Amino acid sequence: MEEEGQPLSGRKVLLIIRPLQHRAIEGPDFIAFGISFFNEAPTGVAYTSSQNQSVAAFVGADMAAFYHCAFFSIHNTFFDYKDRHYYDNCYIQGSIDSFFGRGRSMFHDCEIFVIDDKRVTIHGSITAQTRKNRLDKSGLICVC
Repeated sequence: MEEEGQPLSGRKVLLIIRPLQHRAIEGPDFIAFGISFFNEAPTGVAYTSSQNQSVAAFVGADMAAFYHCAFFSIHNTFFDYKDRHYYDNCYIQGSIDSFFGRGRSMFHDCEIFVIDDKRVTIHGSITAQTRKNRLDKSGLICVC
């Protein structure tokens, strides 16, 4: 199911909703305010395949912004895929790599809550930035 909206700027926004899967934000200049993104899918053995991810949101839209939003999942809570993103006063909850990807993103006044994951020896981690090399234009900045 796909839903299209017409923002004040006149540019179209596309929000793709896939049953029992993550929410994909791929339209430029996307803005979310006060939305919670959940993925309650069960996970199997950690790190055995990408099938064990339970991504709540996939963000691949340039200049996407999230204000007072929440992201809930167990493994790989949200995929900061690519481009520029801003997260302000958001709540992020997960156990392994709560946010990951190659986006150029700033997290301002966000609360990050790590749930203990007894499937792995480290019992939880916050981020996994997937920068390919030193010239790759990507990075995650957390400002408290």
